[in-house]
Amino acid sequence: MSKTETQYSVIHSHKYRMHSHLVNGYGLKVLFLFLALLSVQIARPQSKLSQQLDSINNVIESDNFDEDYKPVLQYLETIKAQGLSEKDLITRTRFLNYYAAALYYCGKYKESIPYFKMYIKRVEEDGWGEMSCEWLAVYQSMADAYYQLEELDSAESALRHAIICYENALDSCPSGYQCYELLSNIAVARHDSTLLTDIHHQTQQCFYNYMVIEDPSDYHKQLKKTFENYSEIVNEALALGEMDTYYKNREYRANFLKNTGWYEEAEFEHKQLILDMLKANNVNKSILQDAYLGLFIAYNKENAFCKVKEEMPHMVGYFSKYCDKESNLNYSCVLNQAAMTYEHSGDSLTAENLYKQAINLCPVDSIKNYFVLNYAYMINRVGVRLLLANKPDTALDYFSKVQLVSQDKRLNGTVLHNIGRANMLKGNYKVALQYLNESAAIQKETDGKIMDKTLSYIKECKDKI
Repeated sequence: MSKTETQYSVIHSHKYRMHSHLVNGYGLKVLFLFLALLSVQIARPQSKLSQQLDSINNVIESDNFDEDYKPVLQYLETIKAQGLSEKDLITRTRFLNYYAAALYYCGKYKESIPYFKMYIKRVEEDGWGEMSCEWLAVYQSMADAYYQLEELDSAESALRHAIICYENALDSCPSGYQCYELLSNIAVARHDSTLLTDIHHQTQQCFYNYMVIEDPSDYHKQLKKTFENYSEIVNEALALGEMDTYYKNREYRANFLKNTGWYEEAEFEHKQLILDMLKANNVNKSILQDAYLGLFIAYNKENAFCKVKEEMPHMVGYFSKYCDKESNLNYSCVLNQAAMTYEHSGDSLTAENLYKQAINLCPVDSIKNYFVLNYAYMINRVGVRLLLANKPDTALDYFSKVQLVSQDKRLNGTVLHNIGRANMLKGNYKVALQYLNESAAIQKETDGKIMDKTLSYIKECKDKI
C-alpha cells in the first residue's frame, strides 16, 4: 500500500482520546471534594452539618454516582438555613462550596453566582492556605455561569483574575486549560479572531503541560515535545516569511491534535488555516486540501452536523476548481467524512448521495472499496430501521442495493439474515428459510458460530411451513 493509501485508509480508525481520558471525573467532582480533606484535618468535634456534608461527599466519591446533581441540590436545600448560619467557619464555607457547585451543575447559573462569590470572599480574604487548583476550579465554574448567562465581561474578568492570581497552578490541573478554553469561547462570541488564536495556543500548551504533570510517562512527554516542536517551527517560519513552511507545519500541528483525539482544537486549527490561506491567495493546494480533510474528520468525530452543512458549499466550491487525481482523491475523502456525519444526523438520503459521489470520484481502488463498504453498511442500517418500522417491502429494496455493491462476506451474511426476516414479515416463510440458511452458512464460515436470532428464525420458519 502506498503512502497516500495508508494515510486515507486509517482516517476512520480509533485514536487515543487523551483529552477526555485525563480530565474525566475531575471537573465535576473537584468543587465538592477538596474541602472535605481540609475539614477533617482540623481536630474538633464534628457538627451535625459537617456529618451531613460528609454523607454528600461519600455519595459523590462513590463509583456508582451517575453525576445527577439534582438529588444533591434537593438535599442541600433542606439544610440551607443551617448551612448559612453555621458558626464553624470551615463547615459554613464548605456548605457554600457544595451549594454553589450543586446549583451550577443543575444549570441554575444565575442562582449559583452569589454563592460562588461568598465562597471566594471567605477563602481568599481569610487566607486559607495554598489550594490554587481548587480556587481555579471555582473561578472557572463561576466564569462559565456568567458565560451561560451571556454576561461576557463578567466571565472574562473572573477568568483573567484567576489566571493572574493562580498562574503557577495553571499547568497543574484541568481547570487551568479549561479557563483558556472558556476565554476562547468568549473571543468567538465577540468575533475577536486575533485574541482567539492566541488563547487557543495557550490552551493547547497549558493542556500538554498539565498532561505531563498528571502522568509523566514517556508517551506523554513525547506528545508535548512533538506539539512544541511544531509550534516552534511555525513561529520561526512566520518570523522569516517562509510561508510554505509556515502553512505546512500549521497543518502538521492541526493533524497532530486530531490524531491524538483533541478534535475541538483540531477543528479550530484546520478552519483557521483554511481561512488564512484563502485570504492570502496561497495556491499550495496539497496543504489546503489536507486541511479540508482534517476539518471534516474533526466535524465527523464531534458529530457537528450543522457545521458540516454550513461548510459544504465553501468546500464544494473550492474542490470544483480541480480535476487532477490528487484533488479527486482528497475531495472523495472529504465527501466520505461528510456522508458519515450526515448519516449520524439521520439524513440518510443526503448521506447516500455523498457516498455515491465519493465512490465515483475516488481514483484509488483500495480507498474506493473502503467507501463502498461504508455505503453498504449505511444502506443495510436503513433497511433494518425499515424492518423495525414493519415496512418489509421497502426494506427489501435497500437490502438489494447492498447486495449489488457489497463484497464483504460478513456483511453479506448479515444482509441475507435481514432479507430472511423481511420475508418472514411478509409471510413468505419458505423463501425466508432459504435466505436464513444461506446466512447461517456464511456466519459459520466467517465467525465460527451462528447468531441466536438466526437460529430462532430458522426454527420459526420450519414450524410455519
